[in-house]
Amino acid sequence: VCSSDLGMGAGLYRDNQVFRSCVEECADLLQSHHSLDIRPVLYSQAGSLEDRVRALAQTRVAQAAIFVTEYALANLWMSWGVLPDVMIGHSIGEYVAACLAGVFSLADGLALVAKRGSLMQSTADGCMLLENRIRNGSSAQRLSHSTCCDFKGTLPSKSLGLVSRLRATSSVAAA
Repeated sequence: VCSSDLGMGAGLYRDNQVFRSCVEECADLLQSHHSLDIRPVLYSQAGSLEDRVRALAQTRVAQAAIFVTEYALANLWMSWGVLPDVMIGHSIGEYVAACLAGVFSLADGLALVAKRGSLMQSTADGCMLLENRIRNGSSAQRLSHSTCCDFKGTLPSKSLGLVSRLRATSSVAAA
């Protein structure tokens, strides 16, 4: 199951007031500040399935939808008395956990996720995003000290040499 499936949380959205209220609050903030309404993509039966799938395949929409669903689900659990002592998350879940922990407001969390999704979506397929935190030496000489390596889409052949060198100089496993 994909983390951003069409209809994720649809039953809860339809049947549970706490979940629906959280989704509505998030969706209203996203729509008013970022011109993005995820409700039609996730919950509407209007429009073609192909159009809804295409919309959810956009990184900016998928990441917002994941955040909203996780946030609403966490609030639902808390309304049932399941209160966390600590929180962790992965990827967008880290933003949800930080928001729920009071590190930043819901509006700020949604703004961060919306901007992150837009930036990630703006990268061309095949681009390699490589963040180096190197104090000495060039990145070409010190690829093994990269702190982040993420691939989006299919890599063009000219990037394969860099990937091979990265794998040879670090513990990055072939996918």
